[in-house]
Amino acid sequence: MATPGNERSKIEHSVISLANNSDNYRARIEALGGRLLQKLQTTLVLEEILSLFAEELRQLVNFHIFEYRHGSHHFVIDQKQTARHELDYKLTLRDADLGTLKLRRSYRFKEAEMEAVESLLGSLVYPLRNATLYREAQLAALTDSLTGAANKRALDYQMQRDLSFANRYQHPLTFLLIDIDHFKLINDTHGHAAGDAVLKAVVERINRCCRDSDTVFRLGGEEFGVILANASLTDAWVIAERMRQAVSDKPFAFGKVSIPVTISLGCANYHPNESGNELIARADAALYQAKRNGRNQTRIAQGDQPHADLPAEGAISA
Repeated sequence: MATPGNERSKIEHSVISLANNSDNYRARIEALGGRLLQKLQTTLVLEEILSLFAEELRQLVNFHIFEYRHGSHHFVIDQKQTARHELDYKLTLRDADLGTLKLRRSYRFKEAEMEAVESLLGSLVYPLRNATLYREAQLAALTDSLTGAANKRALDYQMQRDLSFANRYQHPLTFLLIDIDHFKLINDTHGHAAGDAVLKAVVERINRCCRDSDTVFRLGGEEFGVILANASLTDAWVIAERMRQAVSDKPFAFGKVSIPVTISLGCANYHPNESGNELIARADAALYQAKRNGRNQTRIAQGDQPHADLPAEGAISA
């Protein structure tokens, strides 16, 4: 039987142990915060900053989903697990909106973990502000002035980042190549002003079919591309068909003239260690088949395997 003195000694030992653990945890947070700040200052690329932050944060706090949103930008690391519990932070700096950050997992977050996240967010906000300003300046230089779509230079830049991310986290990635059918005939029949109006309207309809995280690129003339990050071939097929139908279902109005427009699409799924140029070339070959076989259809690149519910390899949609 324990004596009152022994009980008091055990309680005191437990309190001291708890205090020591708490002190050690705080020391780890401080050390990690300093190291994290140094790492985050090595890049202005938003995705790299978020990836570095997520990797360092996981040393103290486990999570199944890491999600960041800022305007149209959406960055997510998803371990495909049930995630009922959530931490949600609105990030600001001197009243400037820096987006929202959410952490999710299948079990509750402890008080100490929430304290760790909130402490480490202090190391994130300034690099995040610099990255968002840098991104805005880049977007201004990487935008097609006529349609508002991103330009070819922007595609080259984003393709490198998205392929790196797909390789790093083993996420799927699909590329769509889109061409307006008989566009020269539209220019010749209705004039270049009508052609320009059609280009802008097509981009608007395509954009409405995209996810928040997707970007439409104008590659030149009447050709466009879309990188579908974290999208399977099945996902891409659904999005591509949605685009095709959005364009073809309703003619475009130019003044009193009604102009019917259709698009053809080539769809290629990223293969490990494939270059961006190789991925685009396979989508281009699929697009060529779509044009050759009657236009107004989506073709899947040779060698890609669609879901069982989709048409067979290289099949047309219409």
